[in-house]
Amino acid sequence: MGAFLTNYHVRTSDKVACIKAIKGIIRSRAIITEPANGWITIYDETSESQDLAELRRVGKAISSKLKSAVFCFTVHDSDIFVYLLYENGGFVDQFDSRPDYFGPVTDQHRQEWAGHFDKLLKFTKPKTKADRIAKVLKEFQIAEEERAVRFGALFGIDRQRVREGFKYAKEAKHSYEIVLGRRHSAHDSELIEAVERRDLSAVRKLLDRGTARNLTDQFGFPLLVCAIRSGAMEIADALIDAGAEVLAQGKQPGDALWIASAEGQRKILEKLLGKAQGDDRLPKSLDVALRASVLGGHADLIPLLLAAGADINSRDESSQTPLMFAAIRGLEGAWELQIKKEYPARPGRPKTDWLRIVETLAKAGADLNLQTKDGITALMAAAARGNFEICRFLVDSGANVNLEHTKGMTALALANAAGHQAIAELLRPRTSSGPGNEKKE
Repeated sequence: MGAFLTNYHVRTSDKVACIKAIKGIIRSRAIITEPANGWITIYDETSESQDLAELRRVGKAISSKLKSAVFCFTVHDSDIFVYLLYENGGFVDQFDSRPDYFGPVTDQHRQEWAGHFDKLLKFTKPKTKADRIAKVLKEFQIAEEERAVRFGALFGIDRQRVREGFKYAKEAKHSYEIVLGRRHSAHDSELIEAVERRDLSAVRKLLDRGTARNLTDQFGFPLLVCAIRSGAMEIADALIDAGAEVLAQGKQPGDALWIASAEGQRKILEKLLGKAQGDDRLPKSLDVALRASVLGGHADLIPLLLAAGADINSRDESSQTPLMFAAIRGLEGAWELQIKKEYPARPGRPKTDWLRIVETLAKAGADLNLQTKDGITALMAAAARGNFEICRFLVDSGANVNLEHTKGMTALALANAAGHQAIAELLRPRTSSGPGNEKKE
């Protein structure tokens, strides 16, 4: 894994003013350095999420408060270097070393992130020219943190400070000062760190002391969600018992009910369901939790969620249902489609019985013939993926083999196109007769 880091470099030597300014800007904690070469570096904990909107907010706000220039540097997995520059609260320039890293982009997007190096010259060391900046930012680098270091050097920004983010700076032996946001106490920070390192004893002591239990980590996830995601069930229990909001979502989507369902944590899920009764958000959360449990292949959670009120035919944003997810074998099938290999066995966990999950959903009342926006049914999905036993069960249970998707293909056509001959032989005799299989006009 490469380096992930974010830092802000403020064109000032007034540390006192800098601390005063950032206290009203940061959401949790920040680390601030002494001035060096006319720059003070700030490592903001929340900015470690590398949320561009947050980077812009913090950089702009610091620049405005201090009437100064502020650079934000961020390195993502050693693959991308990005800078943002603000002066007196106004946007000046931005650069991205790999604008198409996360997918295709337009020429306009590339231009917007290409950098305007002549705008930077007023901040560089004497005799630096724009072509020198261009060379540093455009020449090949194995690790983008090295590009960040070389770029920072053009402005006199300390090499080591450029290579650090909040986590690195906190763990290193520095005399840097920690600054707390106005609504963030020292105990809040201790609890977040205790959950992160899975220290049950420290979590209990802090909760007994009255520390807020609905905090979020630097990535915007509620601490209860963090505990469940990391498998720290005793900590999750402690947070729930202390009154943590079980359906709370932070900056990022996903409440504890969803995560427990996705992770297959039945015991904690039962506790969460009990605590969530009467909450207006529960029906929607249950529907997402059901889909999450199916995607994860957790057959034993499905009856529990249905009994609590989950809608068996609920749809996600692309109108897929739990049955459709089961028909493609959930995340395992999606992984195989992407990697082009059979899903590997996981130590300590038995092979998922996807046919059982499909049967459970069907017997509980799942509509076999619902279609997505593209007209795909559960049978079509199973046929295209080559899931013979699931196809046979769906057909025997009354799935309509003659339905077509928006491009006019039936389950039989999809099986043929994918070379799944056994499924094609299963479907062929049923395409023109049988209850529920009338040809669509």
